[in-house]
Amino acid sequence: MDGEAIQDVLGRAPLFVDLPRTHLADLAADSEVHAYRAGEILMQQGDPGDTLHVVIDGQVKVMVPADSGDVAVVTVLGPGEFLGELSLIDGGLRSATVEAIESVRTVSVSRAAFHGVMNAYPALTERLLLLVVARLRRTTRLASNLAFLDLRGLVAKRLLELALQTGQTTQDGVIEINPGLTQLDLAAMIGGSRESVNRQLSWFEQMGAIERRGGRIRLINAEILRRRIT
Repeated sequence: MDGEAIQDVLGRAPLFVDLPRTHLADLAADSEVHAYRAGEILMQQGDPGDTLHVVIDGQVKVMVPADSGDVAVVTVLGPGEFLGELSLIDGGLRSATVEAIESVRTVSVSRAAFHGVMNAYPALTERLLLLVVARLRRTTRLASNLAFLDLRGLVAKRLLELALQTGQTTQDGVIEINPGLTQLDLAAMIGGSRESVNRQLSWFEQMGAIERRGGRIRLINAEILRRRIT
């Protein structure tokens, strides 16, 4: 991928969408393209971090390990979204582990290049803050859901969110959730066991809300899920 193509990728990302082409060129000049296989780790919690990654294609899951050995899946990120921004801001260690759900390519931007452009174009600082705050609000909503929804409600809400984030509409009008996300991942997203989440999925399947086919979850009737969380 040449410099022009990297500029195009960065320019489509929400973080850099308003950045003048000259500054995109500055970022692209100090960027690298990386490719990861499904299951490969992009970054590990606790590692030093001096780069921000923008996802070109594919999807990744952001995970936070617990002292108990369990892992919480915080979110799923796809094309155009960025990760590693906290280390880029403060120079600290990585706050989470990121794993490729499927084949993934990213563009990495160095901390030095990012800060150089941020100093030359202060509006980028405001844009970064707005996007980080938006992520913080999503995290707050997640904590609220965990406090006030039962397991069935949590499963319903997460399925609806995943349908928006990773869903693809098939020819028969059904929304198919990314097959790379397993039931174990779904359990890690809502703090339940694989067995208990599987029971809830079976219930929604019996109600006609979803269908499981070949390891994939297909959303048949979203209204049934919505009713469960209202």
